[in-house]
Amino acid sequence: MNRPAPSRPMNVSPVRIGIVGAGIAGERHAEAFAARADATVTAVSELDPDRGHAFARRFGAVHYVDYRDMLAEPIDAVVVAVPHALHRACVLEAAAAGVHLLLEKPLATTLDDAHAMLGAVERAGVRLMLGYVHRFRPETEAARSLIAQGRLGRPATALDRFMSGGMAETPRWVWNRADAGGGVIMYGGVHAIDRLRWLLDDEVAEVYARLATYSNPADVEDGVSAVLTFAGGAMAVLSENAPGYGRLGGWVTEIFGSEGALTLTTGTALEYRGRDGAHRWTYGPDHRFERQAAEFIAALKEDRPPSVTGDDGLRGLEVALALYRSAATGRPERVDRGSAGWHEAGR
Repeated sequence: MNRPAPSRPMNVSPVRIGIVGAGIAGERHAEAFAARADATVTAVSELDPDRGHAFARRFGAVHYVDYRDMLAEPIDAVVVAVPHALHRACVLEAAAAGVHLLLEKPLATTLDDAHAMLGAVERAGVRLMLGYVHRFRPETEAARSLIAQGRLGRPATALDRFMSGGMAETPRWVWNRADAGGGVIMYGGVHAIDRLRWLLDDEVAEVYARLATYSNPADVEDGVSAVLTFAGGAMAVLSENAPGYGRLGGWVTEIFGSEGALTLTTGTALEYRGRDGAHRWTYGPDHRFERQAAEFIAALKEDRPPSVTGDDGLRGLEVALALYRSAATGRPERVDRGSAGWHEAGR
């Protein structure tokens, strides 16, 4: 592909969106863009012909088996929603075609792949947004605002606990190491890592982790318990599980500081207690994919980085890989920050 990078700022309206992967995530992204007047889903790439044709009929798009054929058509941006190990190839091809990217998490499964991807995007002059969709939940935004206002004082400890339904609720490839790069850490844990980074506005410096595969017939972990130490001194405990017998409870994050504390119940409520009183807010439908799509389109039209960048994806991947190293060594592990020169990768 030798198509030059598109001129900036983008003045195409509606923005033409291609979807790589017609699974659960691809469908949610397509619904979000299709609901907007300033975007249209024009193409989908999907290996399964029946699923691809059904997806294309639903959104009035053209179905391609090979995403590289889709990239040769007039599209402005693609959503990449395929198994994690395929992210590198998709991103490199899209960047070479001058097409912007909204990439499902995690960024990649290895730092080498991540560096190559971010380097290619930078050289091509295209935008890359990571699909950390939890940042667009109103209760998460409200929690971040409370912390930024100083209502918690100095954050000291945190607990993040989620449970999903294992193989019953996720694609089978999620439980295959070659496709996913890991288990619950790579699928849901990276969301937890990003939420804590974003809420605390701080980076993880050290981790100590233990993994378990106790319920799903898989070669990757379906449970993790870990301690994360942040550069600013705060500590967080992760307890993340995806057992095959189904969901028990939801996703809760608690953060305690010198002046107050909050409990974030994902999709439901935010509770706060501090020296200035106690409050509880409840939430209904969050439209997080629609809000994420709006931010992506705005970033393209305004020629600016999106609010969730490739660097955010890299920071989360570094922490995830440190968790795996710690589980393997049985020791605390420093988070690898040797990636500061990623933009030189591939030169």
